[in-house]
Formats: sequence, C-alpha cells, structure tokens
Amino acid sequence: MVAESPERGLGCVVGFHRYTHQEGFSMEDSHFGDTEPAYVFFDSRTGDVVQVVYSGYHWYQASTWANNLDYVVDDRQRPILRVIPPHHHHTTDFARSEISDVRTDIPTSDLTERYPEWLEDDLEDQIRPGSVYSPWNMRDWEAWWEPSTMTEFEITLQRIWLAWEGVRLR
Repeated sequence: MVAESPERGLGCVVGFHRYTHQEGFSMEDSHFGDTEPAYVFFDSRTGDVVQVVYSGYHWYQASTWANNLDYVVDDRQRPILRVIPPHHHHTTDFARSEISDVRTDIPTSDLTERYPEWLEDDLEDQIRPGSVYSPWNMRDWEAWWEPSTMTEFEITLQRIWLAWEGVRLR
C-alpha cells in the first residue's frame, strides 16, 4: 500500500513481510504464519528514501534515517532490511543478520486486500488503530500493538531483549 501526504511532502510504502511459519526458541514461540511490518517513507518529489520504520522485535518499532541504510543499487530508493532469525524481525546491520544475499524478486500483493484476513483470531483488538492505514503515526509510536494489550512486565521484557540484541528503538 502506498500512502501519500501532500502536506508533509512524503509518501510511504506500507509493507509487511509475510512468512509461512516461525520456528522459535520453543514450541510456545513457534507458529504458522508470521508477519513483520516495514514502512519506507520517501520524498514525494524525488522518490528518495527519508526514513524506514520497521519491526525491531515483535512489532516494536525501530527506525533509521536514509543516510544509515544500504541500498539495492545506489539510487537511494530501494533500502535493504535484513532478517534476524528465528523471529523475522529486521535490522539494517549486515553482521546481525543471517541472510547474505539481497533478493529483489519478492512477490508483492496489495495490502488493502490481504490485511482484513490477518486480523482474524482477535488480532484486530490487539493492533493499534491507525498504525497501518495512517502510517505517519508509526513515526512517533513505540509499537504497532494497542498499548492496553501488553502488561508492563511484557513491555519490559521486550525492551530488555531489544537492548540485548542491540536494536535501537526510536
């Protein structure tokens, strides 16, 4: 999905990387289907990337500016995100990822058609309203989760994990 904001002079490619399954550290951490968000904000006039907001871990927001990214080619329009196994969250650091090749042939589909089916099994109650269809919000929010869906203990554990992994949050 591409969102435009003429008043901001920015566009945003709203993307979710979809996986068939996640093989976690335990059975409780493993499941079928996995989805990780990545939003690419770009200058509407030039098409150049301005910022990328992505899942640093379990739908907690991490972000980086254009000058800290690598690109598929030197066009500043196709940034590279790397996947950290086993949870599929993202990083911009080559050393932290396991995948060394850059794929540009990944099939895409329109998010507006697929998103409602992802909200099954009460996910709709857990996702923060406006985090997908109004991507500008995610530049300021800590997570895609509705704040009331996680306990302070879970939030603290997430932050400890992110710090241990070396993921810089917003």
